[in-house]
Amino acid sequence: DKSSVWYKDQHYVWIRNCFRLFGCDSIYSGSSGMLMRADVSITKPFIAGIKAKSPTENRGSVTSKAIRQANHAKLQLSALHKKEKEPSVAIAIGRRITPQAINEEKNVFRPNNQPVLIISDRALFYLSLKLPFLNLSAKEITTLFTENEGHLTSTNLLSFFEGMTKIGHLQDKE
Repeated sequence: DKSSVWYKDQHYVWIRNCFRLFGCDSIYSGSSGMLMRADVSITKPFIAGIKAKSPTENRGSVTSKAIRQANHAKLQLSALHKKEKEPSVAIAIGRRITPQAINEEKNVFRPNNQPVLIISDRALFYLSLKLPFLNLSAKEITTLFTENEGHLTSTNLLSFFEGMTKIGHLQDKE
C-alpha cells in the first residue's frame, strides 16, 4: 500500500482531489504553520474546514485534538468567507479513528451544536470511487456531508444511499 507512507502534502492533496471529484470547490490550505487552520478547505457547495491526519503523522490517527482543530477550521473558514448562514461542517479525516475522538465529538461538540464529521481514509476512498458514477446534485452532496455527524460508518452511508434510492434521486449512470 503506497499510500501508507504518504506525508502530509501527499495526503492533503489526495483529500482535496477526492472532494473535487464530488463537485466541490476544494483547495489545499496547507499543513500546520500555515495561515489557515484547515488542511483542506471547501467553499462550494458548502463550507468545510478539514483537519487531516496523514499516515505518517501519528499513524494517521484522528484524535480528540483533531476534532477540536476541525471545529476551529470550520469556524475560521466560515468567518473568512463571510458565509455563516451557508451549510457548514467540520471534518476530521485519517487512517484510524480513536474511540476518544468519537467520544469527544459525541459528548462535547455535538451537545453544543458543533458536530464534527469523522471520516476514515477508507470511507473517503470508497466515496471517491462511488460518487462520480451517481446522479447526485450539489444539494445531495451537501446533505451527505453536512447532515451526518460523528463517525461516518458504512451504516450511515448505506442509510444515505437507501434514502436517495427511495426518493428516486439515486440511479447509477450507464
